[in-house]
Amino acid sequence: MSLGSSANRTNVDQSSPRSAEQLTSLLGRWDDGPGSLHRRLTDAVAELIETGVLRSGERLPPERRMAAALSVARGTVVRSYSSLAEAGLVDRIQGSGTRVVGDSEPLGSPDATRSNGLFARHGAAIDLRMAMPSMLRATSDAVDRVRFDGIDATTLADTEPAGLFALRERIAAHLSRQGLPTTAWQILVTSGAQQAIVLAIAALVDPGDVVLVEGVTWPGLTDAIAQRGGRAHGVDLDEEGVRPDALEDAIRRLRPAAIGLNPHHQNPTGSRMSTSRRREVAELAAGYRVPIIEDRALAHLAFDGQVATPLAQHAPQHLVVDSINKVAWPGLRIGWLRADADLIERLRPVRAMIDLYSPIHSQLAAIEVLRDWDAIVAERVDGLRRASDLAVDALGASLPSWRFVRPRGGLVLWAEVPGGGAAAFCDHAARHGVLIAPGKQFGVEAPFDDDHVRIPFTVPEPLLIEGIDRLAAAWQSFERTTTAYPVAAVV
Repeated sequence: MSLGSSANRTNVDQSSPRSAEQLTSLLGRWDDGPGSLHRRLTDAVAELIETGVLRSGERLPPERRMAAALSVARGTVVRSYSSLAEAGLVDRIQGSGTRVVGDSEPLGSPDATRSNGLFARHGAAIDLRMAMPSMLRATSDAVDRVRFDGIDATTLADTEPAGLFALRERIAAHLSRQGLPTTAWQILVTSGAQQAIVLAIAALVDPGDVVLVEGVTWPGLTDAIAQRGGRAHGVDLDEEGVRPDALEDAIRRLRPAAIGLNPHHQNPTGSRMSTSRRREVAELAAGYRVPIIEDRALAHLAFDGQVATPLAQHAPQHLVVDSINKVAWPGLRIGWLRADADLIERLRPVRAMIDLYSPIHSQLAAIEVLRDWDAIVAERVDGLRRASDLAVDALGASLPSWRFVRPRGGLVLWAEVPGGGAAAFCDHAARHGVLIAPGKQFGVEAPFDDDHVRIPFTVPEPLLIEGIDRLAAAWQSFERTTTAYPVAAVV
């Protein structure tokens, strides 16, 4: 299968414009960020033009249809199209509509790089560094049931650092259904999973303490440990996550204060612990009286529908961190920490010093999201499964020398780059208009991984295909360069 090198693209068939719905999908989360609505729309469309996703001669959808697809006023689209015309990016001709103009090359061609420096600012590149899922229809329906005018004095009076009691009850029931009996008093609502991890580390770790983590892991965990003055130590992984023999050896040698694990579609490797491995790891740590901080933010994104039970089911002293953000929508920023009720009580004043409590509207929205949880999970998993299959097929066709395991869930794919030099390749890929994260960004201790790259499949599908297309072009160029020069010299 050919993904079509961007270098071979020319003017498109003007008789086959994209539909308003297709362009809306390409725009992604265009309405996030500062500035007026029409300015944000203008910037988003301009980026698609500058990156070559919208090509010279391509006709934009009519204003009314575009406004309906975006759920904005027609005037917003009119002003945006006018701004694009003033910038010289489109032509607006009476009776012919609005068309992309110019004969500029798509981002990734050498001429474009020399002429306008788009790569230097990266704003026009396809960004595959962040694993950020988009808003779902089911999530939107749940959030729409919450109204600000429903927040009265009674609701505000119920607010405290631990979170709305109604939300804590809903979360407790949510965990109980997963096989971990929980009460509202064991729940601390947080502004996302990261804050829950920071609080858990604050409760368990003193400056100078060692915390065991997976050998490659999400940087937010190691940052939280470093901020506390602790020291993260990486433990070897295999396809099922952290190896029990390596974990026990590290516990005996280093006497850690805690263990931080992401055992479900681990970020970045995608590894997933089996039932027997989960029990073994949970009981092993409990036997040495070392608490595990389990990050379950990706546990529900299982393509086969097999959602793992919490490690605390096997050893109740372990802590559970979870969130609705990766499943429902990152913009809600609601997570939680599940622990012993006494520990939760001790953390209430600590949490209050950070931001007092999570926004009330987000907490009320989280109640509705958890009410519709099964439908939201089903919609999210269905979309991610399709995107994962698309990424696997595209990478297999365009980059057959790269090695990777088909994801069983989660948001990312972990690919091995032949011959190493992953960090140098990522720098090189940026010059071809695609940004990805090298393995070293997830490393815990030197020597850092330089054999892998992480590829999220959370962007809109057309951008995912275009991004992999650019990766393939970058890899061909990178291989030619490294034939003549050592990898260490390629930047």
